[in-house]
Amino acid sequence: MSSADPKDGQAARAGGADDKALARGGDLACFQVHENVWGIDVRRIRQIVRAVETTPLPGAPPWIEGVIDLRESMVPVVDLGLALGGEPIARGGRSRIAVVDVEGFVVGLRVGRALEVLSLDGRAIEPPPAIAIQAGYDPVAALLRRDDGSPVLELALERLVARLLHATPREGIGA
Repeated sequence: MSSADPKDGQAARAGGADDKALARGGDLACFQVHENVWGIDVRRIRQIVRAVETTPLPGAPPWIEGVIDLRESMVPVVDLGLALGGEPIARGGRSRIAVVDVEGFVVGLRVGRALEVLSLDGRAIEPPPAIAIQAGYDPVAALLRRDDGSPVLELALERLVARLLHATPREGIGA
């Protein structure tokens, strides 16, 4: 993309510390969350574990399933289906927990299943539509075109975690 590309201004309006997908290469780990494929920068992922039972935290908001004991650390687990405004992710089967690090904040994200790792190099990457951004829908950092299907939605981790930390149980965090 050249610096004269009008999409660059659109990307700048989407701005945020995690919105560098348009300007960088790298890889996205792809996960199924209901009918969508979401990608997370592999540099943010500590590990992906088979979904295990969580220990509930009484009084926690509904999107926080509880905690898991992972390598002697208690990691909060967020249901990504609920966090994105949809239904809870079915437990068991192919579901996984992607443990991510966002500026020192470690959280597990329950996803429907792990799919693949895609290289961003040479792929068509675009910002989310301006109308979505202006309407306040912000979990998408970028869209990655694929030849064989619908786009991969890159998850804006910083914005998701910020919403997790500042939402009240009544407000919810969904889009």
